[in-house]
Amino acid sequence: MILFWLVCTWMIVSTFVFVFLPARAPSQSNAGNATTGANIDVYRNQFAELESELRHQRITRAQFLHDREELEQRLALDLRTASSQVVTSGHRTSSVTTMYWLGMMVSVAAVLLYLVIGSPSSIP
Repeated sequence: MILFWLVCTWMIVSTFVFVFLPARAPSQSNAGNATTGANIDVYRNQFAELESELRHQRITRAQFLHDREELEQRLALDLRTASSQVVTSGHRTSSVTTMYWLGMMVSVAAVLLYLVIGSPSSIP
């Protein structure tokens, strides 16, 4: 009987190790924040270059305004994309927690179901 319960415990633990631990991979939100910061720095540098080009009269005022507007639109798009990724990673934490609870409840339910319906006395 003890061997049976040891095998059951081993199966439950191995399920958690092979199924649930990979889902617990580190969140990508920290990497996303670093990437967003780097992107903002790139946009600042590009804007500084545009201003330098205008100061040195390499581009016209109209071209400067057009390029600045395009740069602002790209920045807004990148920030919108980054904020949607942060929202997605926030939902990921709650789904991982739900997955752990479901895994535990299924394991407990299987053992209880066996005790109620099964025949523990037939195990040598």
